[in-house]
Amino acid sequence: MTMGGREAGGDKIQWTRLDQPWFDRIVETLLLRKFRGIADVDVVDGRGGDDGVDVGVTFPDGSLTIYQLKYYPEGMSGGFAKRRDNVKNSYVKAVTKNKPNQWILVAPRNYTNSEKRFIRGLASKATPAATRRPTVGWLGQAELDQLLIDYPEVDRWLTLDHYRETRRIFEYERMAFLESGAADLARRVGALGELVDSRDADWTWDFARSDGAVVQTLRALNDNAAQRSPIKINFDADLDPESAVGIEFRRSMQYGSPSQVEIPGSSITKFEVLGPEIVQGIPDPETLIMRSLPVEGSPAVGMLMEARLSHEDKLVLKQEGVVTEVRNGTHGLTCVMSYVGGRVTLAAEIPFKNGPDTRTMMDVGYDLEGLSPRSVAELLRFVLGLQLAHEVAFYIDGQFLTRYRGSGVPSDDDDDFREQQMLYSFAEDLAGLLAHTGQNMTFPRTFDQKDRVHARVARLLIEGHVVASPLARGVRARLVPNAEYTEEIAAILTERQNRQWLAGAYTALIGDRTFELGSSVVVHPETWVENGPAALATFERGRSDGIDLVLRPGDDPYFFVFLVESAPSKEAERWFAKWDLDGIDEPWLDRTCLTPVDET
Repeated sequence: MTMGGREAGGDKIQWTRLDQPWFDRIVETLLLRKFRGIADVDVVDGRGGDDGVDVGVTFPDGSLTIYQLKYYPEGMSGGFAKRRDNVKNSYVKAVTKNKPNQWILVAPRNYTNSEKRFIRGLASKATPAATRRPTVGWLGQAELDQLLIDYPEVDRWLTLDHYRETRRIFEYERMAFLESGAADLARRVGALGELVDSRDADWTWDFARSDGAVVQTLRALNDNAAQRSPIKINFDADLDPESAVGIEFRRSMQYGSPSQVEIPGSSITKFEVLGPEIVQGIPDPETLIMRSLPVEGSPAVGMLMEARLSHEDKLVLKQEGVVTEVRNGTHGLTCVMSYVGGRVTLAAEIPFKNGPDTRTMMDVGYDLEGLSPRSVAELLRFVLGLQLAHEVAFYIDGQFLTRYRGSGVPSDDDDDFREQQMLYSFAEDLAGLLAHTGQNMTFPRTFDQKDRVHARVARLLIEGHVVASPLARGVRARLVPNAEYTEEIAAILTERQNRQWLAGAYTALIGDRTFELGSSVVVHPETWVENGPAALATFERGRSDGIDLVLRPGDDPYFFVFLVESAPSKEAERWFAKWDLDGIDEPWLDRTCLTPVDET
C-alpha cells in the first residue's frame, strides 16, 4: 500500500483504502491547519484513554468542540450496525467528562440517511440527565475532500513524488531567476517556502540569506508537533569542566540556567538528530547553541518574592519582586525573578537538596534606559547590595525559600562592580542636583569624567561644603581708578594671601545642560596675582587706571567655591570637601589648613 491510499485513484486520496493510523494523522493535520491561529487544538493520544476525545478544539470564548475519529470504511449500516453502539459510548463519555458545546463524528466515507438520523438523535436520546446537550454534526468523505482543497499543502505533503517535484521546481526557479532578475524574487521565495511547508505535517524550515550566508530555522507548524513527531538530538562533547563553556554547560544541565551555552564544534565528538525525514541530513554543527526552556504552568510564576539583604547579621534592605519563570535541571532549579518594576532580573539557582558539594550561583541583570537619576540610584543600591551583603535570603509569599552567603567584599578585579559603584555615585550626585534646581532629566546614556566631576562638585556645594571647582581656574580683577599706592596694595600684588570674593551665580555643566545653583563665593588660602610684579611697576609709575589682574589659586589648578545660601550659614563651620571620585585624582594639595570633611 502506498502513502495516502492513492494507488486506486490516480492522485486522489482514497479515504477508504487507508489504514487507521494514516487516516487519524491526516485528519488531525487538517484540523490543525484549519484552526491554526483561531483556536487551541489538542490532539489526544488514545493509548492512555482519551475520555471520548480524539481532537479537542477550544475557542477564545471558552467553547469546546470535540472531534471523534472512527475509521469505519464500511460505514455503520447493515452488517456493521453494531458500530453505532461504539459511537454512542464515545459520545456519552465525551459529554459526561468534557461537556463540549459541539460534538462531531469523523469517518472516511459519506453517511447514509439512517446514519445521519442516528447521529442527530444522539443529542436528544443519549445525553445523560443534568448534562449539557451539545450540537452534533459529522465529517465524511466529501467534507474531508473539501478540507484538502482548502489546505493544499497537506495534500502536497502526501504526494508520492513530492520530493522529486520539489527538486524539479527548485531547479526551474533557479533558471527562471537568471532570466527575470529580482523583480519577483519575493514571490518565488514565497512559493519555495510553501513547498518546504508541505514536506511535513508538523515541522518546516524557515530560511533567510544575509551577506552570503543562508540561515535555516526549524519551526513547528502546530502546538502538538513535539508530541506527534518528536525530534531528539544526541551529542557527546569533550569540555574542560573548569572552562567558561564547561561551567555554563554544567549550570544549564544541573539547574536549567537561562544563560545561552555555545559549544564549539571542535569539542563535539558525536552528533545525531533523530526524528522525521525533514530533519535528516543535518550536518555536524560548527557551534552548538543550547538554552533551557521555562517550566510551563509553574505555580510559582506570579508569586511575590521578597529579597532580604543582611550585613553582619543586620537587615539592611528589603526588596519585593515577582517570580517570572522557573527552569528545571538535574540537581535543582533556577528561579528567575523581576524587581524594581521589571528593571532588575535575578536568576537564583536553588538545589533540590543541600550538600557539601553544592555550588549555586545568582546572576543579576539590569536596565537603566530611560530612568531618572533617582530611580537609577535606587536600582543600583539594590544591585550593589546583593554583592555586598553577607546574606541574601529569599521569601516566596512570606515563606522562607533559600539563602545565599557572601563575603561582603567584592574582588579587587571585579570591573563590573566598580562600574556599578561609579554609576551609582553619579546617579546620586545628579539626583541631588535635580532636587535642588527643580529640574528633571533621564539618566544620560553617555557621560565622561568631566560630567562626573561637575555633578560631584555641585552636590557638595549644595550640601554646604567648600569645594575645588574646575569652573574656577582663574579670576580676573581690576584696580580701582586713581587708587593710591599703599603697602597693602603692594602686598596683594606680590604676596600669596588668603582671599575670597563674591563671584555671582554658580552654574554647573552636565553634558549640554546647565544648572544654576545660586550665588557663590570664591576662596583660596594662597591666592596670588599672576601679573602682579608688572602691575606693581605700572602702578608705581602712576598709571593705575585700567590695570587688569589675573588671580591664581596658589599651586592648585582650581579655586575653592561655596554657595552663599547653603547651610551652614557661618563660613567658619564649612569644611573643605574632597571629590572622592574613583579613578579621578584630587585637584588640590594636602595642607593642614584644608581639613577634608571625611576626616572630621
